[in-house]
Amino acid sequence: MKKALYLLIFMTALSYQAQAQVTEIDPTEDNIPGKSEKQDREKRSSGDSKWVFGGGLGASFGQFTNAMLAPMVGYRVTPKFTPGIGFNYQYVRLKEPPGFNFFLDYTLNTIGPSAFMQYDLFYGVFLHSEFATQWYNLEYTESPFFTASGNEQALFLGGGYRFGGSGGGGGLQIIALYNVLYKDSNFVYWRPWNIRFALMF
Repeated sequence: MKKALYLLIFMTALSYQAQAQVTEIDPTEDNIPGKSEKQDREKRSSGDSKWVFGGGLGASFGQFTNAMLAPMVGYRVTPKFTPGIGFNYQYVRLKEPPGFNFFLDYTLNTIGPSAFMQYDLFYGVFLHSEFATQWYNLEYTESPFFTASGNEQALFLGGGYRFGGSGGGGGLQIIALYNVLYKDSNFVYWRPWNIRFALMF
């Protein structure tokens, strides 16, 4: 009987000790049961950045040289809505071989900012609007040695598809846009439709 009683007391003490180890509070860390789990969840949530970065980059060389740099940064206001800003620089040069005069040789430099908005619809499909302004300097490098400079604006409306991401997340984008401010006299935005590839992450 005494052995059974001793065994019962020992098991009770062991159970109490195990329970105390699970719920023990470390006063040096100001722990509260359940607080650490909540902090972990908040840390994981705050670690998911809402900023997205990307843009386009391209270059071709030869008789027709075209170098373009277009970085962009956006902020996911909601999982579906991402506004942002961008910067565009482009250098174009046409220099035909001697004896070819299909076009006048020229150089064109453009630079300027842009602002855009994207709204995700479903399965990687999104709407895209963008306002851009570009300062340009055009120079013909052969007779009649004409030069021109100025500023042009474009308002692009359209949409695209994102490969490998959704909700403003990272991925390769293909975008088709129409410039509603297009004019035949444009130097920079010389065609109404704009097809581009961009990377956002």
